[in-house]
Amino acid sequence: LAAIAAAEASPDAVWILKPSRGNGGKGIQIVRGAAVLKQWLFPEAVQHTKAETNEDNAQADATDTSTTLPDAADAHQHRALAGGEGWVVQRYLERPLLLKGRKFDLRAYCLIARTNPHIWLFHPGYCKVSLENYSEDIHDRFAHITNACQQKTHPKYKESRGQHIWSLHQAEEALIEEGQRSEPVGTFWPPLHQEMKRCLAWLYEASRGKLERRAGYFDLLGVDFMLDDSCGLHLLEVNSNPAIWFDSSAVLKELVPRLLAHSMDTVLAAQAPNQSTLGAGVPLLGDFELIADEAQNFVFGKEA
Repeated sequence: LAAIAAAEASPDAVWILKPSRGNGGKGIQIVRGAAVLKQWLFPEAVQHTKAETNEDNAQADATDTSTTLPDAADAHQHRALAGGEGWVVQRYLERPLLLKGRKFDLRAYCLIARTNPHIWLFHPGYCKVSLENYSEDIHDRFAHITNACQQKTHPKYKESRGQHIWSLHQAEEALIEEGQRSEPVGTFWPPLHQEMKRCLAWLYEASRGKLERRAGYFDLLGVDFMLDDSCGLHLLEVNSNPAIWFDSSAVLKELVPRLLAHSMDTVLAAQAPNQSTLGAGVPLLGDFELIADEAQNFVFGKEA
């Protein structure tokens, strides 16, 4: 695997493994080093390396368990959790941009309003913020896994209810307050949204030949990004079944109903009889922005 080769080339790198069909943060593992990564991916093939690797690790910081190989039973259990589809393996972003000392990721949306011909749209979202301060302890799941379902299991979640979801405006104000930005409010997100749209345009071009083209098909995808401490944008994952509940946060209570209403209105307009393109009368509702319109041969970032 490319991930194993990369891990062997960077022995101190941290890796995150996600069940490829998982949700809610279930089964996610954060590990350091090629040996541990191999154990999670191929538990039956590397048992003979365990004693040797753990002996080497004993010479390192005794408090650092991130490089200790898991028991075979644990590895097999989590490999079973990954299912027949296996794992998604990514190099872990160890220097993320922080909000008041806490890690966060960005949830945006991609509406595929129609597949024949394709119409894809982008919609900005919100921030998912950890309830614990960021630390070097990669086993602290509340500090490192920003998934909202994971944060809801925090022992003090009831007292912190709603603090794990921030609006984009709240996040920008916090960055200015902490001295991480000096520009006026309202200038941080627009260029990042342009980058997100370019990323989704690339995904569109990479996937459009594999998506089934049928009348009535549409989907609302949840797209997760993260910023590093230099404000570089990184795509984390695309979710085919994003959570749309909003009872835990005032931010979501305002955003989600509006998003769903505009999504359904857009889909109905896009799939009306003889409707082939947004340019022929389908409005861009709310905060939706066009990524791709196949009938018009339009792809964001590739305008003539």
